[in-house]
Amino acid sequence: MADWHPFISKERRDEICNEYIMYRADRDDDLEELITLHPTELSLLYQNAIYAKENFIDNGNFDNRIALFYKAAVEKIKKSDMIYVLYCKITNMPLIDCHYNIWVFTYEECTKKAAQEYLGNIWDNTKDEIEFRKFTGDEVIEFFAKCYINGMVKIALNEGGIIISLADIVAPPDFSDVPSVSRPVMNPDLKFYLILFCQICNTSHPIPEINKLKNQMYNAYMDCLLTAKLLRPAKISSETISSENGVEKILPTDMILISKKIKDKEAWPAYTDWEAFPQELQDEGYSGIIEPLEGVLEHAKSHGFYVVINPNRNGILLYEDEITELLKVIKTPPKN
Repeated sequence: MADWHPFISKERRDEICNEYIMYRADRDDDLEELITLHPTELSLLYQNAIYAKENFIDNGNFDNRIALFYKAAVEKIKKSDMIYVLYCKITNMPLIDCHYNIWVFTYEECTKKAAQEYLGNIWDNTKDEIEFRKFTGDEVIEFFAKCYINGMVKIALNEGGIIISLADIVAPPDFSDVPSVSRPVMNPDLKFYLILFCQICNTSHPIPEINKLKNQMYNAYMDCLLTAKLLRPAKISSETISSENGVEKILPTDMILISKKIKDKEAWPAYTDWEAFPQELQDEGYSGIIEPLEGVLEHAKSHGFYVVINPNRNGILLYEDEITELLKVIKTPPKN
């Protein structure tokens, strides 16, 4: 077997497939042994077990094998103290492929050559737009945890032979025991489609039916916007306590909102989450006021302003006609 190549010698392929798929079909105690295999070999076993299930008449216990190979791949990545992630320089985020996966590699020799092999023309035409970034130690789990904020929940592992669910690597954030007013602002689906939209719109890689794809992404993030709660930067100088249904709320009564000049017109900035909220604004004493989209739009319309969401990177500008249309949709009662 070549030291990097995803394809394994026929002798080795036959050896491990016979051993782990056929002879051990009824065993479920191979996990620790499987974890010691090369990642490429795990990918091969996983794919061949699926093939065996779909094509063998005497269908053995292949579901058990498939689940075990998947679990071994998950455990291998959880125990990794170093990963390589394919990044898009345009968005400064992990590259999102056409199946909504991000690409993670657990061994260095696989990265560039495997990317060339599996990404093909994407790699050839966008070499200046993508790069590999290395994460080590605690950075590995921190990277996966941050993926939730950005709505990136599918991982193409190594050569892409196994697609890992992020939830199997690190548990999703659970705010069920946290009062709704205290929960951190997160809009993962909205953030995901904004990132992908910016990646698609700014790439030099020729994309088939790109206008159709742009429209799909536009509609997707517009749908997500309707239910979004956003962070608006404001300086608060005084507050009052309001009671509603027995619940006390602290309301800002005197605050200064910040605006930005965009295309010769003022725009209210709003942010999808604290990761997108600029540190320099926090250093200047600005807090993040949580507000539903409707409130942001109403305020902008009353002042004749635009709305800009995540203005620093991977954001969108909402013009007057879009603001009017979104408010119309929000205020229209749902059909029974």
